[in-house]
Amino acid sequence: MPSIYMSDKEYEALSFLVEVARNASDSAISETYIKDFESANKHFSNVERKYFKAISQQGNRS
Repeated sequence: MPSIYMSDKEYEALSFLVEVARNASDSAISETYIKDFESANKHFSNVERKYFKAISQQGNRS
């Protein structure tokens, strides 16, 4: 699996977009949109977990 590098600003931008999509899903009527959002949000949660794990590991190396 390839490693990715993400700055704090890139993470903040991605988090902002996820929040916008979450707000849209709260008022969405389309079941397809809701299912797609739930799937994407699950994948984002995995990215977020890995991001915080990497940040934690970097802090332990300092």
